[in-house]
Amino acid sequence: MREFKHCFIIENGTYREISYTTLYLGTERNPEYADRYFLPLHGCLMEVPFEDYKKEYQNRRRSKYIQEEARLNGEVSYHALENEDRNGEEILRDLYTDVENEAITHIMCARLRQALKKLTEAELELIDTLYYHGLTERQYARIHGVLHNAVHKRKMRILGKLKKIIEKI
Repeated sequence: MREFKHCFIIENGTYREISYTTLYLGTERNPEYADRYFLPLHGCLMEVPFEDYKKEYQNRRRSKYIQEEARLNGEVSYHALENEDRNGEEILRDLYTDVENEAITHIMCARLRQALKKLTEAELELIDTLYYHGLTERQYARIHGVLHNAVHKRKMRILGKLKKIIEKI
């Protein structure tokens, strides 16, 4: 047990300073103060109500539990990676993700979904078959009994229509 320079007890609603040796007789607590609760605060021992004492130690146990769980799960705080030469956040920064491009892609996908809603069923079926189901223009033409060039021209016309719709959104 470490020794504190100042110990404060509550008497008549105010704090009174006593010595650490008065509070502890060697390693045992003085029986006069055995039923009182103390918390360390700025290098001093302060008497506190039982509710405050209980809450403080519950918080400490919770904090210790959270730290242990983080350790077991391999979590690392930024501060553990910091030193004079580097910032922990910079070490963990994802260098492979281009946030700007991801944001643009997200916006464009939302616009594309809106634009696709404005296509006819036949137009949507062609785009869906070629882009989402992976059929080639030649396969599509064979299945529907039309020329490959006709499928290609129709696809290009639909893509132009989608482009105009997206530009207006």
